[in-house]
Amino acid sequence: MKKVKKFLTYCLMMITIVFILLFIMVLEVKLIPREKIQENIKKSISTLSSRNELKRIKIDNENTYLHVYADSILLNMIYCMDSDKPLESIMESNYYAENEIPSLARAIETESNGNMQYIRYWHGSMMIIRPLLMLLNISQIYYFLAIVLIILLTILFIMLIKKKAYLLVVALIIGLIMTTSQYVPFCLEYVWTYIIMLLTSILVINFENKENMSANISKLMFVTGIITCFLDFLSTETITFTIPILIIFYIRNKEGKIKNIKNEIQQIIKWIILWFIGYTTMWAAKWILSSIILDINSLEYVSNNMMKRIVDTDSKQSIFYMIKESLYRNVIALYPLDLFRSTIINISIVLSLIITIILLKKEDKIEKQKFLLILGIGAIPYIRYITIIQHSTNHCFFTFRAQIATIIAIIIATSIIIDKNKFKKNIEISNKGKVKNAK
Repeated sequence: MKKVKKFLTYCLMMITIVFILLFIMVLEVKLIPREKIQENIKKSISTLSSRNELKRIKIDNENTYLHVYADSILLNMIYCMDSDKPLESIMESNYYAENEIPSLARAIETESNGNMQYIRYWHGSMMIIRPLLMLLNISQIYYFLAIVLIILLTILFIMLIKKKAYLLVVALIIGLIMTTSQYVPFCLEYVWTYIIMLLTSILVINFENKENMSANISKLMFVTGIITCFLDFLSTETITFTIPILIIFYIRNKEGKIKNIKNEIQQIIKWIILWFIGYTTMWAAKWILSSIILDINSLEYVSNNMMKRIVDTDSKQSIFYMIKESLYRNVIALYPLDLFRSTIINISIVLSLIITIILLKKEDKIEKQKFLLILGIGAIPYIRYITIIQHSTNHCFFTFRAQIATIIAIIIATSIIIDKNKFKKNIEISNKGKVKNAK
């Protein structure tokens, strides 16, 4: 009976959230016609054009690339929304293109309602961007989003410091630097998963001392999966659950609240599954609703596009080569690995870390299990890279940022497994050797 009640609760949550989000989007398209946002969209065209030229000529590092193409399509779709048919417009997500090349400028010139659909995503970020365009152009929106991220990050850091989770603060900073996250707020495609990740992380810390912590986080993960699907453009979706879970595990472990590692593993797996159910169900909801509202078979179109993103069926390369390419491109995009792009140096760094852990590791069985659990969460981005191969290879210039969770996981796992006494002894031996050599 309890399981049935839980199932019905989650179904009701899903239906309610879909209804509320869809209602808001329809209301916005109806109440904010293109005339109210046209001027700021026009101003945005020059920003996007100049940025595209800058990236093409001056910047060749993939990890600094801002996806102007995606931002242009998003503004194109926002402009092409039909206020007379808001629901159909949202479902179809039309944008204007000539010879299959999107053109925001021509959409404005022709006052088009679009001629190419983009059904497979919710494009929920339009719900946020459309009202902002009444007041701001895209350049100003970028800076607004940068301020939002800074505020959220500051709140998270303050909460972690209050918990005395100083290592997490350091790990987050290192992760942000290695994934060149300073570029994130300046691309509408990248920013949403970071905002969701920070908000979810703040909430899990807030739930940590509550009686119904597990149940609250379970519901939060389900909702996070839904909102991630709604806002994200298939970029770094996994960070919205990997980082919050790493944070809550580290804090609970630091406070000595993890008594049974088996229960902890089961709980984390449950959270991940709930996130995944929320994420995939929300995606399915878009396809089903669009099929009903537009009276088309959107599932056939979506399935074809999905297969193209999983693997390149036209490629003559083996599946193992494609997996290797996907992993390599994403790993090598990390800073500072992208600077020297040397396989030997990169392997040396990994081997040095492995040798250090082997020499200084704790012998405690539970600590080893915690170590493996954390590394397992850190490995999730790579599972994504080897399952959605083609997309991860072609779009490595933003998918690589999911490894922020891997970096944080490695730092946490290393801190758990390293025996501080062994470390101190090695330092003492090293210092004694230096003194003898000096004599």
